[in-house]
Amino acid sequence: MRRRDKRFLLAMLLAGGLTFPSGSGLANESVPPRSPSEDAVLAVEAEVMNAYNSGDPALAASRYAIDAYVFIPGQPAKHGRAAIMANIAQFMQDPNFKLEYRNERVMVAASDDLATTRGDLKVTYTDRETRQPRTSASSYLLVLRRDATSGWQVLEDISF
Repeated sequence: MRRRDKRFLLAMLLAGGLTFPSGSGLANESVPPRSPSEDAVLAVEAEVMNAYNSGDPALAASRYAIDAYVFIPGQPAKHGRAAIMANIAQFMQDPNFKLEYRNERVMVAASDDLATTRGDLKVTYTDRETRQPRTSASSYLLVLRRDATSGWQVLEDISF
């Protein structure tokens, strides 16, 4: 970055003319209001995450697109709603299974038909060796697609 550009950015920052995206960790953040599409995407994300704790795998899988993918570390990718539902059913058999999440960011494309959300994830499950509850922390990224008849659906669910 050229010196002149750095001075301009510093002047704008000091004058309060720059804002930073949510989650940037910088003081005095200015967060713009969410759009109706962002609110709708966050509602679907909440439905999906909360449905994992419902004990109903069909409900949990219902917000995934028919051609969705789920990527979980240490497992082969799951493709299609039926495979995703079977995987969720396996998780739900564990009496200690619990999923908690914290959204950090939502972004909707200008075309208003694709979106992403990301955040932190905690999964509690029964450790196979100790038979005790264990909690694992990770991050997630959801890619959603707006379908004309079904609304927003999860297209890619990536945990890492």
